[in-house]
Amino acid sequence: MKGVLYIDGVDIYLPYGISVEDVAYEDLVCLPDLKPISFNDWHEMDGIDPDLSAPFIAAQNVTIPFHLSGEYGKYKDFMLLLSNGAYHSFNFASIGLTKDLRLVSCSEIQSTGSLYSFSLTFSDDSPMKGYVYQAPSSSVKPLGDFLLDGVDLANYGIRVLRGSMDSIKQQPDVKENLKRNISVSPGLIYDEGVVTYKSRTAEIRCFMRAANAEEFWKNRNALLYDLARPGSRTLTVAELGKQIPCYYKGCSVECFFPDNGKYWFEFTLSLEFFKGVI
Repeated sequence: MKGVLYIDGVDIYLPYGISVEDVAYEDLVCLPDLKPISFNDWHEMDGIDPDLSAPFIAAQNVTIPFHLSGEYGKYKDFMLLLSNGAYHSFNFASIGLTKDLRLVSCSEIQSTGSLYSFSLTFSDDSPMKGYVYQAPSSSVKPLGDFLLDGVDLANYGIRVLRGSMDSIKQQPDVKENLKRNISVSPGLIYDEGVVTYKSRTAEIRCFMRAANAEEFWKNRNALLYDLARPGSRTLTVAELGKQIPCYYKGCSVECFFPDNGKYWFEFTLSLEFFKGVI
């Protein structure tokens, strides 16, 4: 397990006997959420009127599971390293990622003989610190089925997975008109005005592949940057023949596999369809 994780330039396996579980990478590759968007919700209009003039990416919590083999004293020494200042440079060499992280919390330590297991949660306070935009590029063949602001998602190495269309086509809920529910009368009285529909969140299931770490991080970071640009996004769905105004809300990860230098990443994007009915 040497050469996997360096903290402040120190390979943590050598002095501490500490190794990192592969699932640690899922939090690291997950796209951080967008900070909540303020909006007006006009009752007489479908959807909402969001303020997308200056969206901001939120800080992101990263939980890393560790194993330690050897003396308990090494765990204490490791925690002393992380306690020497708020921020530390984490170099995940096996996936080509360097981050400045801040320790937030510690899980209970579990022991089996001389093997200890524990998880630490860190905050990535500046997820795109120092980022310089590079346009995405991939060997994945464009199909023209899903486009983001006119760019085929295949340019990011992405295929949209089955189940996404069901979420895209889902009918939004109805906005309620004024109603009166009087305790001394049966039923209720409802304003028979115009029917309008709420904004709703669509879940877009994605599968990204990349030939190497450089391509993966270039396309993953470009996707986040493009999703979080000021203004609304336009999702073009060829099957529906529609261009859907939306904005990015967040991401969840199903799995991430760095396999022999190639990268396989399955995740779900949450996009807010703020116009109501599409």
